[in-house]
Amino acid sequence: MKKNTPFQSVTTPVLDLHPSKYMNLLTDYGFKSVLKVQELAIDFLNDLLEGAPHIQKITYLDKESLGRDKNNRIAVFDLLCEDDQNREFIVEIQRISQKFFLDRSVFYASSRIRDNAPKGKEAFSNWDFYQKPLIFIGILDFDIKESLPDQFEHFLQLCDIRSKKVFYEKLSFIFLELPKFERMIGNGLSADSANLNKWLFAFKKLHTLEKAPEYLGKGPFKRLLEIAEIANMTKKQKEDYELSLKQLADNYAIRMTAREEGAAKAKIEIIKNLLSAGEFSVSSIAKAAGVEEDYVLALKNELEAEKQ
Repeated sequence: MKKNTPFQSVTTPVLDLHPSKYMNLLTDYGFKSVLKVQELAIDFLNDLLEGAPHIQKITYLDKESLGRDKNNRIAVFDLLCEDDQNREFIVEIQRISQKFFLDRSVFYASSRIRDNAPKGKEAFSNWDFYQKPLIFIGILDFDIKESLPDQFEHFLQLCDIRSKKVFYEKLSFIFLELPKFERMIGNGLSADSANLNKWLFAFKKLHTLEKAPEYLGKGPFKRLLEIAEIANMTKKQKEDYELSLKQLADNYAIRMTAREEGAAKAKIEIIKNLLSAGEFSVSSIAKAAGVEEDYVLALKNELEAEKQ
């Protein structure tokens, strides 16, 4: 059987720190300002889960049970809630890609399932292992490398590979690729576009607009615009939003610095390996690595010193 290739990701971060009319909904503050409003969260979930049992009410739960690292460096913002049909939802925005982001999603979903187990030896021993349905929703501001170019929505469940049938429906993962969505919609949406597409457009593009399109002035989106308009915010809300922007920029800078440092270390190792092979001149190595010859000579001297 051919081994399945895991999803990998390509980052396309957007850090718009310039003044704008509307909040960036891909910040922690912007995301929660919208989805902490119960009627908006219900509308978003119903539009996303079109065809599934309709949600009438949700209850926000303590997300600390997810075991999130308070020193999170990958720009992940999340909410945990339960609907009136006993289904739980983890809803998160991830701005910056992570090599094993899918593994991480499974880890946090599994942690939530484990946390729902009865506490105490006696209660656990009498437990029949009933599980609430759990839906993990990831709004991604990067591309999933192996996904199809014309598919920005991914609905995942456990299935039998041979029969192609779902055999466990209580654990679901939904991933939405915002950069791919943006490329696919081209010149924008219309009043007839699906509501889910309007939600994703607002998440991705609202903070770049001076004037919202007419189709965002109706239904739940009218309330969304009122919340997102910076002019409607109090001084404290503006300060909290600006702090959220700064934290996002800091997270991105830390991530990029780590990547650059990793790339620099990898280049040093390659140069040293070429020098150790003894088959290439200093000038040819410098040209291939895109560095000065003096830099290669310094590494050569370092290698020779290590041998002594």
